[in-house]
Amino acid sequence: MNYLINTNTNWNEPPRARHQIAYALSKKYPVKFIPANKIGFPGIKKIKINKNLTILQPYFPIDSRLRYRLPLINEFYQNWLFKKTLSLLSRDNSNCRVINSDFTAVNIFKYFKNIAYYCNDDFISNSIFTNPLSIIVKFHSRWEDELIRKATFCVTTSDFLTEKLKEKNNNVFEVPLGAPDIREFGVNPALDASKKEFINAGLIGFINCRKISVKTINYLLEHPKIKLTFIGPVDQKFMNRIENKDRIIMKGPLTGKELYMEINDFDVAIAPYNTERINKGGTPNKLWQYIAMGKPVVVSDLPAMKSWTFPEGCIYRSSDEKFLESVLRAYETNTTALIKKRISIAENNTWEKRVEEIVKIYDKYCK
Repeated sequence: MNYLINTNTNWNEPPRARHQIAYALSKKYPVKFIPANKIGFPGIKKIKINKNLTILQPYFPIDSRLRYRLPLINEFYQNWLFKKTLSLLSRDNSNCRVINSDFTAVNIFKYFKNIAYYCNDDFISNSIFTNPLSIIVKFHSRWEDELIRKATFCVTTSDFLTEKLKEKNNNVFEVPLGAPDIREFGVNPALDASKKEFINAGLIGFINCRKISVKTINYLLEHPKIKLTFIGPVDQKFMNRIENKDRIIMKGPLTGKELYMEINDFDVAIAPYNTERINKGGTPNKLWQYIAMGKPVVVSDLPAMKSWTFPEGCIYRSSDEKFLESVLRAYETNTTALIKKRISIAENNTWEKRVEEIVKIYDKYCK
């Protein structure tokens, strides 16, 4: 059985859930992954990642960040993309199973069947356009509603998203996020919990004012023992608002072995979200990447995490006001035993186990 994963996400960026699903599925099945388009003459370039995983990289004259916000252009692009993709797949197996995470891909039903809508975020509320009267928000909301209704089934990652999607589709299944299998990258988690002169608090992801709390970052940097490491794209507007910049090490976007080697150097892993712009459906994929390396994690107390349970000392949910206090506590109470416990949790909740659940749902609904 072949799988096609359609996204509006670049391939070479900090790994998100859709990247992890692609890798996990490709261990057993042929997988084609469609990322966001790059600018260029219209066409699709095949890029082989491993034996079973192939990237179908689209090129289009308009940047993807602008294209998906232009309703007529976006629909034209989708018709071109899916027709072109179908012609490529016909040589292999056009009757594939489709996992779609692009909430604007309303035209996908014209070309494919057996479509699962993978929803790991409240995409509409996460947009930079928040006014419900905005024509872009109206189009995006209408498109996502249609995607939810027409999907063979939907997969969500939180209670909030499950309840939201069940209003429009009875076949909604909650499958939590998973942890990477770090053994594949040849990185051995550091088991040393001894204390150092400085605390290296690390953050991975897309770092901008909309997602990450500037106030919390500045508050952390006021502490004389804390230094920060940023991994991922960092918006200049965000950095313009940061004080004590000299105490931040910026590594840029990293993937694979390089990423996990850097996480290995963290003393505490953090996820200080901008709670003033809360995304009720947001679930932090980075949390599982941190746990896989055995790191103590301090994360903003997000609504979508209310039902998540972890053993004491593994994850510290924190308010903005107590984030610094939580980082210091996570560091001081960290032990080799806790490191091993976190790694064990990750090993029992890998993406391989998550995709097995998704495959079983497919087996039920797509005979």
